[in-house]
Amino acid sequence: MFPVMTRASRWNGYLFCLLLVAMMIYGVPQLLHYAGSQDQALTLYLDGELARDFEGEFDQQLPLRDLAIRFWGNLRYLVFREGENGVVLGQQHWLYTTEELVYPSRLDAVLAGHLSRIGEFREALARRQQQLILVPVPMKVATYPQYLGRPLPAPIARLYPRLIETLNQRQWPHVDLATAFHQTAGDGAPLFLARDTHWSPRGARLAADTIARTWPELQGDRSFRTERLDDSRYQGDLTGFILTSDGLAEGYKASEVVPRFETHGDLTMPTTAALFGDHSDRGVDLVGTSYSQIERWHFTGFLQQALAREVSTFAVEALGPYAAMERYLADTHRDAQPDTVIWEFPVRALLQPLDPNKSWQQSLDEQF
Repeated sequence: MFPVMTRASRWNGYLFCLLLVAMMIYGVPQLLHYAGSQDQALTLYLDGELARDFEGEFDQQLPLRDLAIRFWGNLRYLVFREGENGVVLGQQHWLYTTEELVYPSRLDAVLAGHLSRIGEFREALARRQQQLILVPVPMKVATYPQYLGRPLPAPIARLYPRLIETLNQRQWPHVDLATAFHQTAGDGAPLFLARDTHWSPRGARLAADTIARTWPELQGDRSFRTERLDDSRYQGDLTGFILTSDGLAEGYKASEVVPRFETHGDLTMPTTAALFGDHSDRGVDLVGTSYSQIERWHFTGFLQQALAREVSTFAVEALGPYAAMERYLADTHRDAQPDTVIWEFPVRALLQPLDPNKSWQQSLDEQF
């Protein structure tokens, strides 16, 4: 027979009830005030949106919330040398996203699902008489493994070569950026920001030049000029996962100097096509993610200069490469589609499991 702690359990009950009453006294007025400030509060309540939105705002206003976050952030950093979930601390104040280091146990099946999805998009574009050129973006951790502080897992190191090998076997048009990145990574400024998930402007320019070298038939006769404007401080997105107190882990939270560029056409030099009234060049469409969308990297401008052609960008942030392509295919209002679509595709997306039974059209129907 186990002993029963009557006195302790009774006081625990009292404290628990007191905590509930305190939370009600603190939370109910806030809930009523929040609901009163919302339009169509009843509809939001029935849809579940009111509770979800209030939960987020209530969490932000909890007493001692920031103090508790800093405490656990300091503890994780000092004891375990860790940041918040989502970041890996490297050497020399480099940060890596866990999206590039966590891979599924059934990696072969996941890769097969991704290749099938990419094939669906290729076929959809082919029906519109458009050629798809896949541009896989190398992973930061595979480009700069020396700062990780431990050996790079073999499946991660082999992911890009496996993809290129498969694309060559299937004869799918593509660009091998990893080879150019590995050959250049040790020279000059880094190709990826030390404390951000994205490439630097230097990496974006190298990618654009590699595309132009790999596909010289895409070369146009427009004249574009890119000039460097200035340098500015940039706070990398991975620094948001370092929630320590001021003065602790400052190197991991430091901003970086990133140059700014501007690209514009040279209107003083008419092209051959313009002289003879030929306006048939419809440019190239670039579909991609935040690597293309964020102007800070200036990828579109570098690509226009490298290809000497107009580049129209269809990119979205934080939703992955498939969402961008789905939206691009849904855009049927343009008068003329270009012959070539360049798809900037972060390789780390291949590590995320997919629903193999969901086609791109089904995803599009759900999104719109």
